[in-house]
Amino acid sequence: MKDTNSTSMSGFREAMREALASWARLFENAGWSIAIGAASGETLQGTNPAFARMYGYPIQELIGRNLAELFAPDAGRELQAELRVADEKGSHAFESEQVRKDGSRFPALIDVTTVKDQAGQVECRAFHVQDISERKQQEAALRAASLPRDVLEQLLEGCQVIDSDWRYLYVNDVLAKQSRSSADALIGRTMMECYPGIDATPMFSVLRRCMRERCHDRMENEFTFPDGTRICFELQFVPVPQGVCILSLDITERRNALSALVNDSDDAIIGRTLDGVVTSWNGAAERILGYSAAEMIGRPIAELYLPEHRDEEHAITERLVRGERIEHFETRRLQKGGQGIDLSITLSPIRDSAGRITGVSTIARDITATKQMRAELLLAKESAEGANAELESFSYSVAHDLRAPLRGIDGFSQALLEDNAQQLDASGQRYLGLVRESAQRMAQLIDDMLGLCRVTRSELERVGVDVSTLARRTWARIPRGKSERRVDLVIEPGLMAHADPALLGLVFDNLLSNAWKFTGRTELARVEVGSELQQGRRVFFVRDNGAGFDMAYASKLFGTFQRLHSESEFPGTGIGLAIVQRVVARHGGRVWAEGRVGAGACFWFTLD
Repeated sequence: MKDTNSTSMSGFREAMREALASWARLFENAGWSIAIGAASGETLQGTNPAFARMYGYPIQELIGRNLAELFAPDAGRELQAELRVADEKGSHAFESEQVRKDGSRFPALIDVTTVKDQAGQVECRAFHVQDISERKQQEAALRAASLPRDVLEQLLEGCQVIDSDWRYLYVNDVLAKQSRSSADALIGRTMMECYPGIDATPMFSVLRRCMRERCHDRMENEFTFPDGTRICFELQFVPVPQGVCILSLDITERRNALSALVNDSDDAIIGRTLDGVVTSWNGAAERILGYSAAEMIGRPIAELYLPEHRDEEHAITERLVRGERIEHFETRRLQKGGQGIDLSITLSPIRDSAGRITGVSTIARDITATKQMRAELLLAKESAEGANAELESFSYSVAHDLRAPLRGIDGFSQALLEDNAQQLDASGQRYLGLVRESAQRMAQLIDDMLGLCRVTRSELERVGVDVSTLARRTWARIPRGKSERRVDLVIEPGLMAHADPALLGLVFDNLLSNAWKFTGRTELARVEVGSELQQGRRVFFVRDNGAGFDMAYASKLFGTFQRLHSESEFPGTGIGLAIVQRVVARHGGRVWAEGRVGAGACFWFTLD
């Protein structure tokens, strides 16, 4: 029987691969200048060829470069402020002076889009950069006392000049094509005569304000032609002596691409007014909540709220309007049919051309599976903790039960040696001595095993640790017996780590004790504690010039009860390095060793 779930999943993966490949080709071949920045916004992670050409660099020289290096010095200081606005709004456009590789400068319009993860943290930023040198020249010309026709005719954007009576004084060929009309049909007539009802539109409100206050403004405006075709224009309003010049750029393709991204998103993306009326509803919203766009647009979003959450989003909206930053939050909403669903919600303000908040964008992710997984993980954690508690109780019980007979064996053997030594020959006394040594060794093994268990179960508490001081104090308390031998100890000053001090102490207890032990037969013994920077990571080491080991057996070093030397050569239980490995692993690091027989050993470890 064919597994339909497997087939559909395979088809989904293939579709995803094709979609990703298409986006990669679009990014590579787009005429737009596009770059991707790291979460900090300062380091470039990738650019397309158009972006590299604009700045005059090979792509490989841009990767890893600080984005601020492409800004003129005065402009670069404002970069972080602009990125914060983009993070708050989701996207943000601003003008800035840029610097090419050859040192030449050019004005640019930079459109920043922030991509966030489920937790609301910035993953990366996309930068679309346009060279607006020609536009700046055009604006300067239009602000002059006269309007040279040769300049106007060369504009790459639509251009229309409106006088104070709302009559067309001038339109260029680009504007005529954009409006699907002719210059003769427009010039001399009022805007209301050509487009009845235009004086009631948001665009005309902006035009009226610019005419009255002699100010500049910018907005996006969607125009619907009689045949139903919708074209989106980016409009710039520039005061001129005769009235206001309106520059128009067709951004329909860009808006459609963004709209496709929104509609193809796996997250529900919903737009609404400040009063809570739904204004947009993407495909994922329909899949997650069950309502079609036709069913929800124009209706109150509060219809999706459970009774206990009625005031939740309203309170958060008020915080947004006050300018507060809103992190994501988890809640429940009603699907079509009345069933509740767990969602992760992110709210962002929608602003008009003047920067005023006019609505709210809601991004909602279905976290039903995530919450179920959390519950299962919590249950598994509780089960594991219960099992660990039982194991700990069992371990201590066994250790206690084993210690008592071992103490008896050792004690009675000692009593025999002290009270009946004359009745035992040399062999009998030697045998009893061996019994005592074995009992004591078994007791030490039990202690070491319990120590290994405690390392695994103890809670990790990281703080700043002075590693140099820790190593020096550890060396001072190593048991030396009656040994008078000298060891040259070298500890690098100023070593610091972010670690659990108690557990890190166990690492140096074992590594330095081993260094003392295995240099016991070295005439000029030397032990060194230090660190190196390897591939950008801090690596600590403990090095000695003692007995060393054969690298062929290096893989056995950190195993429990694994020993590379006999008990008669160097005493020990084979637990110490296993403890070191456990402690380092709990810190998210790794440990390894290098050595040569008769030429010493070096133990390296990281802590993250």
